[in-house]
Amino acid sequence: MSPATLPAEKNRGSKPAPQPQAGRDSRGRFTPCNPGGPGNPFARQVAQLRSTILQHLSTKDIGNIIEAVKVKAVSGDLVAAKLLLQYAVGKPAPPSTRTPSTSRNTSKSISRARRSWTMSG
Repeated sequence: MSPATLPAEKNRGSKPAPQPQAGRDSRGRFTPCNPGGPGNPFARQVAQLRSTILQHLSTKDIGNIIEAVKVKAVSGDLVAAKLLLQYAVGKPAPPSTRTPSTSRNTSKSISRARRSWTMSG
Protein backbone atom coordinates (compact mmCIF):
# COMPACT_ATOMS: atom_id res chain seq x y z
CA MET A 1 0.00 0.00 0.00
CA SER A 2 1.50 3.30 -1.02
CA PRO A 3 1.14 6.44 1.06
CA ALA A 4 -0.82 8.06 -1.79
CA THR A 5 -3.66 5.54 -1.42
CA LEU A 6 -4.01 5.89 2.38
CA PRO A 7 -5.99 9.15 2.41
CA ALA A 8 -8.38 7.86 -0.26
CA GLU A 9 -9.00 4.64 1.68
CA LYS A 10 -9.41 6.60 4.91
CA ASN A 11 -12.15 8.79 3.40
CA ARG A 12 -13.89 5.99 1.50
CA GLY A 13 -16.43 5.07 4.21
CA SER A 14 -16.79 8.50 5.82
CA LYS A 15 -19.46 11.06 5.06
CA PRO A 16 -18.51 14.38 3.49
CA ALA A 17 -18.19 17.27 5.93
CA PRO A 18 -21.46 19.22 6.18
CA GLN A 19 -21.46 22.71 4.75
CA PRO A 20 -21.78 25.42 7.40
CA GLN A 21 -25.15 27.16 7.58
CA ALA A 22 -25.43 30.89 7.06
CA GLY A 23 -24.35 32.73 10.18
CA ARG A 24 -22.43 29.74 11.58
CA ASP A 25 -18.82 28.62 11.38
CA SER A 26 -17.55 25.18 10.31
CA ARG A 27 -18.16 23.80 13.83
CA GLY A 28 -21.78 25.01 13.87
CA ARG A 29 -21.20 27.89 16.30
CA PHE A 30 -22.67 31.34 15.75
CA THR A 31 -20.34 33.75 13.99
CA PRO A 32 -19.73 37.33 15.16
CA CYS A 33 -22.50 39.78 14.23
CA ASN A 34 -25.02 36.94 13.81
CA PRO A 35 -28.51 38.40 14.31
CA GLY A 36 -29.51 35.32 16.33
CA GLY A 37 -32.94 33.81 16.53
CA PRO A 38 -36.34 35.46 16.57
CA GLY A 39 -36.33 35.73 20.38
CA ASN A 40 -39.35 35.02 22.54
CA PRO A 41 -42.44 35.12 20.31
CA PHE A 42 -44.65 35.96 23.33
CA ALA A 43 -42.49 38.78 24.77
CA ARG A 44 -44.68 41.58 23.40
CA GLN A 45 -47.86 39.90 24.58
CA VAL A 46 -46.46 39.32 28.10
CA ALA A 47 -45.19 42.91 28.27
CA GLN A 48 -48.64 44.20 27.29
CA LEU A 49 -50.32 42.03 29.95
CA ARG A 50 -47.90 43.24 32.64
CA SER A 51 -48.51 46.83 31.61
CA THR A 52 -52.28 46.33 31.87
CA ILE A 53 -51.98 44.77 35.32
CA LEU A 54 -49.78 47.61 36.57
CA GLN A 55 -52.21 50.21 35.21
CA HIS A 56 -54.97 48.66 37.31
CA LEU A 57 -52.99 48.25 40.55
CA SER A 58 -52.16 51.14 42.81
CA THR A 59 -49.47 51.17 45.47
CA LYS A 60 -52.26 50.86 48.04
CA ASP A 61 -53.66 47.77 46.26
CA ILE A 62 -50.26 46.10 46.28
CA GLY A 63 -49.85 46.96 49.97
CA ASN A 64 -53.25 45.38 50.71
CA ILE A 65 -52.29 42.21 48.80
CA ILE A 66 -49.00 41.96 50.70
CA GLU A 67 -50.83 42.44 54.00
CA ALA A 68 -53.32 39.67 53.11
CA VAL A 69 -50.47 37.28 52.26
CA LYS A 70 -48.71 38.26 55.50
CA VAL A 71 -51.83 37.54 57.59
CA LYS A 72 -52.16 34.10 55.99
CA ALA A 73 -48.45 33.38 56.50
CA VAL A 74 -48.53 34.36 60.16
CA SER A 75 -51.64 32.24 60.73
CA GLY A 76 -49.80 29.15 59.47
CA ASP A 77 -50.38 29.00 55.71
CA LEU A 78 -47.07 27.53 54.51
CA VAL A 79 -47.63 28.45 50.85
CA ALA A 80 -48.21 32.10 51.81
CA ALA A 81 -45.19 32.02 54.13
CA LYS A 82 -42.98 30.59 51.38
CA LEU A 83 -44.18 33.19 48.87
CA LEU A 84 -43.66 36.06 51.30
CA LEU A 85 -40.22 34.90 52.41
CA GLN A 86 -39.00 34.23 48.87
CA TYR A 87 -39.78 37.80 47.88
CA ALA A 88 -38.64 39.38 51.15
CA VAL A 89 -35.50 37.36 51.88
CA GLY A 90 -34.75 35.60 48.61
CA LYS A 91 -34.56 32.01 47.54
CA PRO A 92 -32.42 29.96 49.92
CA ALA A 93 -29.04 28.74 48.69
CA PRO A 94 -28.76 25.02 47.92
CA PRO A 95 -27.42 22.98 50.84
CA SER A 96 -23.70 22.42 51.00
CA THR A 97 -22.46 19.02 49.86
CA ARG A 98 -19.53 19.11 52.25
CA THR A 99 -20.02 17.39 55.56
CA PRO A 100 -17.98 18.17 58.67
CA SER A 101 -16.10 14.86 58.31
CA THR A 102 -14.88 15.81 54.83
CA SER A 103 -13.92 19.40 55.55
CA ARG A 104 -10.25 20.29 55.47
CA ASN A 105 -10.13 21.73 59.00
CA THR A 106 -11.75 18.68 60.59
CA SER A 107 -9.45 16.33 58.70
CA LYS A 108 -6.38 18.25 59.89
CA SER A 109 -7.54 18.29 63.50
CA ILE A 110 -8.24 14.52 63.37
CA SER A 111 -4.75 13.93 61.96
CA ARG A 112 -3.19 16.06 64.69
CA ALA A 113 -5.15 14.22 67.38
CA ARG A 114 -4.06 10.83 66.01
CA ARG A 115 -0.42 11.89 65.91
CA SER A 116 -0.46 13.22 69.46
CA TRP A 117 -2.29 10.10 70.68
CA THR A 118 0.21 7.71 69.06
CA MET A 119 3.17 9.74 70.39
CA SER A 120 1.86 9.80 73.96
CA GLY A 121 0.68 6.15 74.01
